[in-house]
Amino acid sequence: MIASFSIQASLSDAASWRARARAAEDAGFACLSIADHPGSTAAPFVALAAAAAVTARIRLAPAVVNAGLWEPLTLAREIATLDVVSDGRATLGIGAGHTPGEWHHVGAARPSPGARIERVGVVIDAVRRLLAGERVTVDRSGVHLRGAQLEPPWVRPGIPVTVGGNAVALVQLATACADRVELTGLGRTLPDGHAHEPLWDDTNVDRRMRIATSARLDVGVLVQTLQLTDDRQGAAAAYRDRLAEVLDTQALPPVGDLLATPFVLVGTCAEIAAQLQAWRRRWGLAHFTIREESFDDGARLIQHLRRNPPA
Repeated sequence: MIASFSIQASLSDAASWRARARAAEDAGFACLSIADHPGSTAAPFVALAAAAAVTARIRLAPAVVNAGLWEPLTLAREIATLDVVSDGRATLGIGAGHTPGEWHHVGAARPSPGARIERVGVVIDAVRRLLAGERVTVDRSGVHLRGAQLEPPWVRPGIPVTVGGNAVALVQLATACADRVELTGLGRTLPDGHAHEPLWDDTNVDRRMRIATSARLDVGVLVQTLQLTDDRQGAAAAYRDRLAEVLDTQALPPVGDLLATPFVLVGTCAEIAAQLQAWRRRWGLAHFTIREESFDDGARLIQHLRRNPPA
């Protein structure tokens, strides 16, 4: 296929979570992921281990853990255990964190963007070394390890690492320490601590894509909306209006520009397939994560792409 698709889902109860995992695998999604926001989402590694028990092929990833709130030894143990119980299907998704409340709830102030991004690199390096069986000592960026080591013989090195985010500095960091960067297209965090300023114009997207591809880093995107429709322009305009209301701003790209960004997939299967092919030619972009509410449309799109490979 010209692109692979992952699904980011959430857990509400055991039965529906298991059903979602099986359905995602059957539909052809490449990866099942779950967000990690302490206090507002389920524990990601427990949920993913449960998904591993009812699937056989789909990859499993937290998307993404906040490097500022995880210690490398604990994180390495969690991802190594998930990799074992899933027979090698784990991927570590990690980011710099953005929600001030996540630090506030543990009695800490959110560090500066630069400090948060620096810690991502330190945590990834420590986790990779721990997974490789090294004895690790670190004392920087708030990470403190003293001869730490993962001793179980089943720990496997080489678990893929995906850095999620959109800051230019984070993309640059990912080129040095990750297997993939997943762009969100989201800029500064707005006053509510959760919503973001979209950065979907071509200049911003192209700059980040080129940083990644020039370093031969695999690149993906977190799709903010996927809608299969015969009225591409109308659906995109309606989405733009809803987004403007949620963000309380009119400073959004016009509909034509919105339809040109890989963070918005709207149209018929054929129209979206043409866009996917264009982005692959331009940037090598071939990985898309969609949100749970777009599951059915995502499954239909995957089937279309399988039945209609590019000429």
